[in-house]
Amino acid sequence: MILNLPLFPAGCQTAMGYIPSSTQGIYAWFRSFHYPNDPDLMFQKLVEDIERPKFSERIGVINPYYEIGVRSFGKVSDGKRGRLKEALNNFSFRQELKHAIGNSILFQSPLYVGKSSNLRSRVEQHLALGSPLRTRLEAVGIELDNSLLMICPLGGNDWEANDSDLDEQTDVSDILEESSLDGDQNALVERYEDLFEEIISRLFSPQFSERIG
Repeated sequence: MILNLPLFPAGCQTAMGYIPSSTQGIYAWFRSFHYPNDPDLMFQKLVEDIERPKFSERIGVINPYYEIGVRSFGKVSDGKRGRLKEALNNFSFRQELKHAIGNSILFQSPLYVGKSSNLRSRVEQHLALGSPLRTRLEAVGIELDNSLLMICPLGGNDWEANDSDLDEQTDVSDILEESSLDGDQNALVERYEDLFEEIISRLFSPQFSERIG
């Protein structure tokens, strides 16, 4: 499930009603991009987003003498700025660009990936004023309230069989046995919950996670 928080007119807190209570799983935050129709305003906002830091600055030690740092760098050259400003004056270009950027979740790494035994409670903690993640993102000009939130509940799901699910080869006792395993599946997921977060983080490199696992 993906929640586009800035599209909730009553505020992002109202989106919490879409997250099942007391449900375990993993979640990921992504940037959400929204641009005005005015060409000059869109140009200004677009350049700001391009040049905004893409990850938290990292500092490490190379023993015995050195400390090194890595920071994000994004710059639009003067030549490209001129071409971009010209292109944005074209209505079709603006619309096509906004359409492409509207699918930004397909192109970007997560801002942050986490796990929780209570997804709704954990997300509400992140959204609270002064939370560590909110503070970390605000330092580079990213508002958590204006982001995309992906929710991935984990665990077995209850279901009921109906006539269309059955054929002459189906043994009803097999269905009942499989259904009775839901509790065991939930316990198994909880036991290895941290591995889900580890795998997702290692595969997709969330840019504002300070540690993995």
